[in-house]
Amino acid sequence: MFRIGSVECNEFNKICEEQGITEFPTYRVYPPFPVPHADMQSGDSELDTDKLKKMAFKHIGNRVIDVSSTNHDVFKDDNPGKPKVLLFTESKKAPIVYRALSEYFDQTLLFGMVKSDDEALVKKYKVTSFPSLYILKNNEKAPIKFEDGEFKYSEIFEFINTYSETFVFGQQKESAESAASKPWLTQPIPFLSKDSGNELCLKKDGILCVIYLVNSAAESDQAVLDAFANVKEAFTSKIERGITFNFLRLDVTAEADFAAPFALEDGQVPGIVVLNPGKKKRFLKHEYDLTEEGITQTLDKILGGDARFKIVKGNKLPELTQSHDIFLQ
Repeated sequence: MFRIGSVECNEFNKICEEQGITEFPTYRVYPPFPVPHADMQSGDSELDTDKLKKMAFKHIGNRVIDVSSTNHDVFKDDNPGKPKVLLFTESKKAPIVYRALSEYFDQTLLFGMVKSDDEALVKKYKVTSFPSLYILKNNEKAPIKFEDGEFKYSEIFEFINTYSETFVFGQQKESAESAASKPWLTQPIPFLSKDSGNELCLKKDGILCVIYLVNSAAESDQAVLDAFANVKEAFTSKIERGITFNFLRLDVTAEADFAAPFALEDGQVPGIVVLNPGKKKRFLKHEYDLTEEGITQTLDKILGGDARFKIVKGNKLPELTQSHDIFLQ
């Protein structure tokens, strides 16, 4: 991660003079240009290695994308010319070693991180211990697991470098950005906005949008969001029944025109509507409690073919108008 060297100033006095070193020992960190260097003097006391590492670590970049069940497929399928590296970890933030690797291979690989509490992805990859690291490459069903070394920079580097060299030809210089870095794809229950609307709902084939309606972004009830999250996880296994549900939020004050076709009356917000954004645009108003049991009852009714959807007047939905930035917490 770092190049570490030392200069004996009695022997190489000119270097020390040019660098303005006047106290000994001096530990200097040279960050990437144009950030100025930072010094630490320990005097006669023992070197504070934690302090020195902290000085150096803060200059390591971070190109790691938070990956969840929501944006996993986008991360995996985006930028098809680049293999993906996926770390499963109990850490809340990307480990320093992983951040450093993401910077080094920024031109050839994409790096994602899945937290251990994402049970759906942990089950999908059959992860039994943390940390676990995988390479995902095109045209291969099974991910390649890092198994023959410790989770150290040098050993992971060698493992990753093999696939960087093998599967990325010509050392492409394009920026290794992924659509998975879009904020609405990492939020558990994202808001519909002009930035996110098409990708989350309006231009998605074969899905129904389960939309939690609130008067303002700040009024989202955590209990309802928790219920949404639980139902979302439960219904992941029911995709094979022919319907996929996307769980979203809509600020009906900020997006009043978009909410208008749902003909909401007093007392219906907060509430839930299920929108079919297909060729024949239709919606269903949720009639039960805003609980896990109530939401499940509505979705089971849809899956059972007993739900009655209303046609959107004119078969056209108004445009979403708000930038997604206003919904970021």
